[in-house]
Amino acid sequence: RDGSRSGILVYLDILESAVGHEACFATISMLDFYLTPMLRWLAIYPSEHKGWYTLSYYPNLFALAARVEGLSSVKASANAEGLGANSFTAPKPPNPPEGSPT
Repeated sequence: RDGSRSGILVYLDILESAVGHEACFATISMLDFYLTPMLRWLAIYPSEHKGWYTLSYYPNLFALAARVEGLSSVKASANAEGLGANSFTAPKPPNPPEGSPT
């Protein structure tokens, strides 16, 4: 597991640099809707191994997540799924108003 984490952190550094320098990240794209849930999942899963990753260490990725999180469509889906107001920038496990998250 530690090797996987090390590899993920290397890729996060690459993404952090790309988001800060590539024009394709200047506006919301489909990639953002793929990337932000991945960032969320890194923060909350597996539940017994939290704390090895912190989005705020990556200011460009944090800004991208905040931008996506602010979209009305994302707010609506986060509310429906019980993800909280900061579903990407301060994620916590889902707590849907109906049903089960599993």
